[in-house]
Amino acid sequence: MKADTSLTRFGIGFLLVIFVGAGLRAESLKVGVARIDISPDRPVAMAGYPHPHTRLSESVHDRLFARATAFVNASRRLVLVSADTTSFLFVSQSIRQSILDAHGLKPEELILAATHTHSAPLLSHMEGWPVPNNYEYTQSLRAKLITVVGQALGSASEAAVGAGRGSSPVGINRRVTATDETGKPVIQLGRNPEAAIDRDLLVLKAVKPDGSLLACLFSLATHSRSLNYQNRMISGDIVGLAEQYTEDAFGPPSITSAFAGASGDIDPWFVVPSFDPGRNRTAPTVLMGNLLGEELLNVTSAINQSSAAASLNSIHAVLPIPAQPSKNKGSTTHDLPVTAARIGDIGIFAADCELFNDIGKAIKKQSPFRETFVITNCGEGGYLPTREAHTEGGYEVAVSPFAPEAADFLVSQAVKLLNQVLEP
Repeated sequence: MKADTSLTRFGIGFLLVIFVGAGLRAESLKVGVARIDISPDRPVAMAGYPHPHTRLSESVHDRLFARATAFVNASRRLVLVSADTTSFLFVSQSIRQSILDAHGLKPEELILAATHTHSAPLLSHMEGWPVPNNYEYTQSLRAKLITVVGQALGSASEAAVGAGRGSSPVGINRRVTATDETGKPVIQLGRNPEAAIDRDLLVLKAVKPDGSLLACLFSLATHSRSLNYQNRMISGDIVGLAEQYTEDAFGPPSITSAFAGASGDIDPWFVVPSFDPGRNRTAPTVLMGNLLGEELLNVTSAINQSSAAASLNSIHAVLPIPAQPSKNKGSTTHDLPVTAARIGDIGIFAADCELFNDIGKAIKKQSPFRETFVITNCGEGGYLPTREAHTEGGYEVAVSPFAPEAADFLVSQAVKLLNQVLEP
């Protein structure tokens, strides 16, 4: 497919950057997988909450991993990397470029995402900040991500893919209406079971010609922050535990790779101070991770329709999203990198921000694909709330760089990009 960025064709001639990947004939698909341990071996400042320099890790509850899945069709490649880290804030562009350069990948051939656990090291772009070990950890992570991508690409062999969906109850809307001291309505973080949310657990399954499992990739809309700021133990939290639960059940060499869905306003059902729930009880984090893992096993095992001739196509773009000038150095737009991709009849839309749940639902509803994976936390864009949330206010709105009309704009452009990668 030839690049087309005309005003009439795309409707957004002011796209800052766009890279378009050519669609390929339905030739044999190859898939390669790899996993690498990225757990810190020394105390580090932990991410996810304010004042990280005061929250140093004391031990490792469960190991952190980065997992790579490489899809190859003739000369076309698409690599999906999921890392058990909170975000790639400050370092996403640098680390992405290091991976691209090391393996000769084009920008549209790499999706690099964080699982968004709030019990992982803060990634540092400056020596000594917030403590020396964090910068050293970040440089080690960079090298390991380059390695794991290379291993996945190098191991690619003939495979077939399919997709399915289940449902998980581990997430809940966290925006609760309360009143301040004057009686004025305000939004606080809490538990709002009355708000309808997307509970879809989407799974992409890759198998070898003999039917043995290569990879289980899943997307779920929930923050992986069941552990609050009091926790000092390194952990992948709910989704990290679910990844390992499923890998243990299916056995090596298959991997299970998590991707955060549109979860900017979704928290786990339980948020607790630590892994210690008290006598004769199981930690809620472990319970929810196991519950999610069991559903992953069920959904993955039930997927039996797959294609060994899945065409690949992908687009990487930087969208000028409507923004609040007061939070963007006077600019009315905020550059947001996004990637749209196709693996056969499966669509993927990945964004460098935290989308609200209704935005993800709108993208999936309007997508031309049978199943569409919405992937967030790929960079440093911050919260992207709905127009309605901007009216209500609350924490996410207060820190968001985006304007109220940003959500509608992003949905429309996401759908256009997904339609574009669908074309032959």
